[in-house]
Amino acid sequence: MPLFTGDTFSAELDQLTAGLAQVLFPIVVLLGLNGLCVGILNAYDHFTIPAFAPLAWNLVIIAVLVVRNPRGLRVAA
Repeated sequence: MPLFTGDTFSAELDQLTAGLAQVLFPIVVLLGLNGLCVGILNAYDHFTIPAFAPLAWNLVIIAVLVVRNPRGLRVAA
């Protein structure tokens, strides 16, 4: 990860950046596949499922954050 962060990041920040990249890069692939599926469904005049896809995506993200949050439901404001 130092290739992308340069010399300004410490070793700890490089570790955090690498961990975040490992989480976010697969999401890019999933969103690309989602866009492909939505395009196919729109081509066949099926508009209901693509309209609810962002809602389902956000609900899954919220559920994962609640389940995997080690501190419970306390969120920093």
